[in-house]
Amino acid sequence: MKKLSFGLILAISLNATNLNELFNAIKKTPDTKIDNLLIKKTKTLKKEIIGSLYPSVSIFASSEHFSSPTNIKPLPPTKSQQIGMQHGGYWFSQNINKIGFSASMPIFVKNIYDTKSKISHLLIASKYKAKINLLKRESLLITLLSKYNYLIKLKKALNDEKNSIETTLNAINVGVKVGRIPAFNALRLKDALNQINIKISGINTQIDSKRLQKIL
Repeated sequence: MKKLSFGLILAISLNATNLNELFNAIKKTPDTKIDNLLIKKTKTLKKEIIGSLYPSVSIFASSEHFSSPTNIKPLPPTKSQQIGMQHGGYWFSQNINKIGFSASMPIFVKNIYDTKSKISHLLIASKYKAKINLLKRESLLITLLSKYNYLIKLKKALNDEKNSIETTLNAINVGVKVGRIPAFNALRLKDALNQINIKISGINTQIDSKRLQKIL
């Protein structure tokens, strides 16, 4: 009932001239926005999973300082002995700077493909769910407007009938005063007016209660 009343108040407060304006307003409601956010979130997750199937390249750089010279590259004993015999230099330094890159690519990871398939189905389901929810809200709005318009037109018809009876009653009261028309004719019209006033009061209560439900 709260959703129904919210739609009615939305339609009344907008003073929309056509259904397109109301349908556009429904697309901006919190429930519709949540559905759209779920779709976007699922799309983002799918892109991340697909991205994990592509090669990845990373570049790194580092700088280290030591209190005493330190070997940059470990050497096996045979290599170290060969450099010593040739009076070569060893790779020692207090400051060691490194730069390079690494590359990797998954050949086949079954759980990634399985997850990708599940996310694809979830995305399709999310889109269908959002569409169905939107159609439900639109149909609810149409039903709501029909009921509201019915109440407004019924109230107008009762007011017209009331005005007609009051005009007739005024004329009859003149006849009753001069004794040309029996008094019971005026009483019948007064009773009819009371019945119409009761109906109008009931309609006003229905309209006001729907407006009040929006606040509640």
